[in-house]
Amino acid sequence: ELAGIAVGDGLAGCAALRLERIYFVTHSLGGILVRQYLEQHAIPGLQRVVMLGPPNQGRQMADYVDSLSLLQPLMPLAVAQLGTSDESVPRQLGRAGFQLGVIAGTTNYLPFLPGQPEGLSDGTVAVSETIVPGMTDFLELPVGHSLMMWDDEVLEQVVFFLQHGIFKRQSPPFNAP
Repeated sequence: ELAGIAVGDGLAGCAALRLERIYFVTHSLGGILVRQYLEQHAIPGLQRVVMLGPPNQGRQMADYVDSLSLLQPLMPLAVAQLGTSDESVPRQLGRAGFQLGVIAGTTNYLPFLPGQPEGLSDGTVAVSETIVPGMTDFLELPVGHSLMMWDDEVLEQVVFFLQHGIFKRQSPPFNAP
């Protein structure tokens, strides 16, 4: 339902402006909303999508928060739906059937907090949780989750992907799963 509202309203604004090309740049849950919307709707003119720190495989941190019964009444339903179980919303979504670039952060500024993701992460989403089959390109950058959208390198990479369909890099290109 949230995907239809958030993405649908944005697309209505684009239609009012008579835009012929549509690009999405999302952060975190926004990437899941776009994927969920695209599972149910075709978007004429969709060009490319860049996701910043998306929990494409669910989030270990959501599992942790959901396990704390005291906090459950305070958490929005979206948190519980972003867990890593096979029933979670991200795990129910299919392959990316569109040009998709994913940027994963690798800097955890608060590693001492409970419920942290295992392995390399941006402090909220593990790098391994950002992967989605069918993505066009993937890039890891030394940024944290909450502020990655303001990082100059991230912004440069987003613009480059939107223009060229790949990220700008020195190393060999990503091999899509």
